[in-house]
Amino acid sequence: MTNEELPGTDARASVPGTLLGPAKIRQLADTLGIRPTKTLGQNFVHDAGTVRRIVRDAGIVAGDQVLEVGPGLGSLTLALLETGALVSAVEIDPPLAQALPHTVAELMPSASDNFAVLTGDALDISGPEDLAVPTAVTALTGTDFAPRHLVANLPYNVAVPVLLTLLAALPTLETVTVMVQLEVADRLAAEPGSRTYGVPSVKARWYAQPWRGAKISRNVFWPVPNVDSALVHLRRRSEPSGVAREKVFEIVDAAFAQRRKTLRAALSAWAGSPARAEDIIRAAGIDPKLRGERLDIDGFVALARAAEIIDSAGSIDSTGSSMSGQVASEPVKRVVASAPAKVNLALRVGGPRPDGFHPLDTVFEALNIRDTITATLAGELSMTVSGITEGVPTDESNLVLKAARLLRQTFPDRGLFADPAAIAPELRADDGLVGAHLHVDKKIPVAGGMAGGSADAAAALVALNELWELGLTQTQLLELGAELGSDVPICIMGGIAHGIGRGELLTPVPSEQTHGWVMLTNPRGLSTPAVFRTFDDLRIVIGPPAPTDELREALGTPNTGRVAGLLANDLEPAARAMRPDLAMILDTIT
Repeated sequence: MTNEELPGTDARASVPGTLLGPAKIRQLADTLGIRPTKTLGQNFVHDAGTVRRIVRDAGIVAGDQVLEVGPGLGSLTLALLETGALVSAVEIDPPLAQALPHTVAELMPSASDNFAVLTGDALDISGPEDLAVPTAVTALTGTDFAPRHLVANLPYNVAVPVLLTLLAALPTLETVTVMVQLEVADRLAAEPGSRTYGVPSVKARWYAQPWRGAKISRNVFWPVPNVDSALVHLRRRSEPSGVAREKVFEIVDAAFAQRRKTLRAALSAWAGSPARAEDIIRAAGIDPKLRGERLDIDGFVALARAAEIIDSAGSIDSTGSSMSGQVASEPVKRVVASAPAKVNLALRVGGPRPDGFHPLDTVFEALNIRDTITATLAGELSMTVSGITEGVPTDESNLVLKAARLLRQTFPDRGLFADPAAIAPELRADDGLVGAHLHVDKKIPVAGGMAGGSADAAAALVALNELWELGLTQTQLLELGAELGSDVPICIMGGIAHGIGRGELLTPVPSEQTHGWVMLTNPRGLSTPAVFRTFDDLRIVIGPPAPTDELREALGTPNTGRVAGLLANDLEPAARAMRPDLAMILDTIT
């Protein structure tokens, strides 16, 4: 049996018998005087079944525009051209690059116009205009080559840098199928929390979703390498918006430079101090005790966004005012703060207390979706809303304005309130104290059970504490938040926390897990007091709430399946009774 007839050969092959086998590989190398070098990562595939399998797994069909890096003597190149694809190759070794068109012309002459090669380093590619354009592409479109697929046997010594460079430089790339060293494939495809998860895993996910493909035996190469290989596949995803990639990657590098340390410790040098690192981490809704290896790409994006918000908070642009210590009205001081939504992993409810409230034993988790408040000094208290605006009041019933009034009433002698004479007249309210305008950029759905209103109150407390220079600690802010609502404290603290009392008494819960939640919201909300009244009418629970100890213990392990089995909501029966349509939806999806 010849190599061209090995099992696994693609039945779509249109020109059988023209791929490279061991004898032809040696002949070409001898003719060119090529001695494979480790410096260039040269190991040539001599098995036709293997290269056809790679092309098949990549899903390449006739007319596809494909980029190949490191084509070498042309084994994979010919398998790609065999499908009718249009192939642009990048080869760093000049003798190999010069020989490739001749090899194609000899073994697959009808595909010559479908192939072009650039002699150069793939790490220098900055855009599609740098690529060689096959004659057939120019004839058909008259435009530059815009590859949709990267299919390559990447040089193992530079596989990750080449992959990340090309994903950044070529936004038209939709899919990637590359052969790399087995350990590299495992690292690229690793999930958060695994031993192989690291910098390549995170950075690749900025651009695409990776997964491991087939393992490739070392015996299909000449010379035989000392390692096994594997395919890794990636499919392009929408890149995160609103934050620079470079900023996110700086945090990734810092977190994994000391991967066994907590985020607070690992990011302290990057942030400038451990305290500032903790501020940023908490602002992102992440537990500072977590290690970087527990975060997915969205977690690192949240850290970068939080850093930008904190960097902008408290900055004062002053004009040439003659009054010492006066905050000028133009341009005015502005502070930006954000707070996360939450989900209850478990909500255990007890019978009503004498004060009418229900004792809770709950486990909260802060989510990456956040509402952002921009607070500006003003002569009165006012607010506006953008983003999700339907159903959001802007009068005194909104928790944002309630939070502002609570701060003014509780601390009338602190910060900018301490010396009203130092405040420009146009910034004083009727009571002589400085006011503020608060703009809410709302991303958290209304009436979705995700604490959207509480998150706004939390962000308002944080922003106004800075704007009015009150100097309150997080503990003080948590106490104030509890006065506004039971969910406000978790939106201030972030991370995962155990809540008792009304849910406002919080203790952080260490977790070894990173979760991604799918939230289904309904345009018709349910009144929380009405749900609790129905809960009481159904007499679901008379005594204290069921404990959440087992769930909190499970969160300290990597076993997400165990956590999934412990999710609970004692208010679900009441919600089902009030809304049969919700019951139908829940029954359908479960």
